[in-house]
Amino acid sequence: MSKRSQQSATEQSESDTAALTEPSAEKRAESSMGNSSVGVPYDFRNPSGIHEAEMHQLRQFHVQAARYFTSNLSLFLRREVSVTLTDIEGLSYTKFVQTLSDPGHLCLFRFDPLPGVGLLNVNLNLAHTWVDRMLGGEGEPPKEERFLTEVETALLEDALLAILSEWCRPWAEETDLHPDILGHETHPRYAQATAPETVMVAARFSVGDESEKLGFELGLPLTSVLPLFKKRRDRKDRSFLEKQSVGGGWNPVFDEVSVPVSVQWRVLTMSLDELARLAVGDTLELPPEVLEKACVQVSGIPKFKGTLGVEDGRVAVMVNPA
Repeated sequence: MSKRSQQSATEQSESDTAALTEPSAEKRAESSMGNSSVGVPYDFRNPSGIHEAEMHQLRQFHVQAARYFTSNLSLFLRREVSVTLTDIEGLSYTKFVQTLSDPGHLCLFRFDPLPGVGLLNVNLNLAHTWVDRMLGGEGEPPKEERFLTEVETALLEDALLAILSEWCRPWAEETDLHPDILGHETHPRYAQATAPETVMVAARFSVGDESEKLGFELGLPLTSVLPLFKKRRDRKDRSFLEKQSVGGGWNPVFDEVSVPVSVQWRVLTMSLDELARLAVGDTLELPPEVLEKACVQVSGIPKFKGTLGVEDGRVAVMVNPA
């Protein structure tokens, strides 16, 4: 073997040894997680865009919305329906579409006058169950999997409007929302509702005691939802300030508390000699203007100025403007 061949073989052996001893990408990632000084790359193509406090508000609202869905769908389908929020998160539109149950029945809608288009995707078997119930059946899906017909889609639209209307109901004090269905699709990839990078609020609901796959997903652009929460906060702030401004924020607990009120005025100045010769029966002459300089005190603290007089045969003090 030539020297060049020996050198090449040696380099190849060292390369193979380095490949075996060098940690894999997964191990490097795991070790970096334990090192706080190592930065984590941010994926600008898939931002969450939702603050933790905002997500808490969104979760609370959709838990409440699930209760509204339960009551309305039970009345609409004339059978007991239980709807539960299983998950809520912020995803880009592209990621959200990829997570939708398939096969399903996809509905594109908007809440007038809010901007943006939302998606409501119902599991296909669940959609057939609702349609069968609306046609007077027991609520059973077909034996063979198939998409909805045009007639069945028109019937299902009524149930979807019932869900969307209940989503709008809690916002009645903030704004008058009206759900408007824009169209239907058989597959999520056909829906072009918004830009791929748009941040969506993705809420997933399960229906009944079945697995979570038997349910529906509701997605709305974050820019459509957050203004509603801002309006609610502003309304509550205004209500709080109005309550504080009425009566100076008076607390009814103090209604029965008694405080001493007295009236005083400075009549004249006397020398010590004149004061020593003062006796019972003597008369002190007062200037007329002294009656207009009464001082009304509350618990010994001067609060008002008043004029001394007589009303209905009783001595009285009229409180003057400050």
